[in-house]
Amino acid sequence: VVADIAPASDSPPPAPEPLVTRYLDWLRGSRKLAEHTLTSYSRDLRVLQGHAARYAPGVALLALQTHHIRNFAARLHGAGLVGTSIARTLSAWRGFFQWAASHGHGVTVNPVDGVRAP
Repeated sequence: VVADIAPASDSPPPAPEPLVTRYLDWLRGSRKLAEHTLTSYSRDLRVLQGHAARYAPGVALLALQTHHIRNFAARLHGAGLVGTSIARTLSAWRGFFQWAASHGHGVTVNPVDGVRAP
């Protein structure tokens, strides 16, 4: 389970950033995704936020670059997540950045594009 391999810390998982919440609301309304799928996407995006906070401090979520994403994926793999689960997680992250780019949030390059699961 991805939530089990979020970065270890004494603090609870991060609350979704407002932009992540807007993305999830958009998925709920526009894409009519099942609640289970939305829960999985939310968990995957919390993992992204956790990795960003721990391993890329000071870098805004939308300013993450491909090398950050590769590092995060390697950490997921190192924590024991299987390739298919990492691929699903990367897909959730990729969708978030695609949405941010297409909705005018300043993303010009999707940092997840080209990143493959180990």
